[in-house]
Amino acid sequence: MAEKGNNVRRVSGKKKNKPKIRFNIWMMIIIFALSFAGCFILYMAAANLNEDFFDEEFVSVVEETTTAPAEENNDIQQEDNVTEPDEEDIPQNNVEIDNPVKSSSAVDISYLENCCLVTDSTMLGIKGKGLDDVIGNDALNASNVNTAKVESSYGTVTAYEILKLKKPMNVYIMLGSDIGVSEIDTMIAEVTKLVSGVKASVPGVSIYVMQIPPVHGDAEKNTLINEYNGRLLSMADSLMVHCLDTNTGFKGNDGNLNAEYVNISEEDGSVSISDKLYDDMTGYILTHTVS
Repeated sequence: MAEKGNNVRRVSGKKKNKPKIRFNIWMMIIIFALSFAGCFILYMAAANLNEDFFDEEFVSVVEETTTAPAEENNDIQQEDNVTEPDEEDIPQNNVEIDNPVKSSSAVDISYLENCCLVTDSTMLGIKGKGLDDVIGNDALNASNVNTAKVESSYGTVTAYEILKLKKPMNVYIMLGSDIGVSEIDTMIAEVTKLVSGVKASVPGVSIYVMQIPPVHGDAEKNTLINEYNGRLLSMADSLMVHCLDTNTGFKGNDGNLNAEYVNISEEDGSVSISDKLYDDMTGYILTHTVS
């Protein structure tokens, strides 16, 4: 029998190398895409379960981004407010208020050069009859005095803006052409707003609120006028400004506007105000001042 050959295996002294792990970019992209899709699904699920989810998320972001500038602005404002205003910039209210203003010796007509009248169609006709500085137009009235625009040398702006820039020594206010159309509460509220604004913005100004005179031949409207005038007097007292009773002295025995102030057309019976009313109104202003 042939002898079996001895099979001798040679063992190499070198270790076998393990296969290297290769980086697969496509596998990473797939993992990232699946992760992103999973997060997005969870995010949308949370949003669907909570109706205010997006509001809460975005509001918190906005609050965080606006808090810092707001704090900086507050610091700046506090620094600006450190300096005290000059005495001449502080409105002086040392004059005693006793309304309605009582009759006094007439001041010189040059007094009107330092006066400014804010009015509507009630008293626009007084311009050029001693009192020239008149702010108003036919569209202006008590209820829209803070929004209606008036043409002036300062542009087409509100009465308040004109007074703030002009800074007159004496401001007279007669508004009320919308009596019977607008609510008296609204009229008083808007006139109050105007008076308060002027008093705060024009240092040392003297403000005279003028009651409106009666009308001709309308008892119902004159009743409303009386109520409105009473409210004007109360407002003037509360704001510590002067009030002129420019109603009683122009009223006839029947409660209507005195006949001497009325022109009635012979052609169509239309009623207009005579120049005598404007002349006497100017005279009333000159004899009812507070020094």
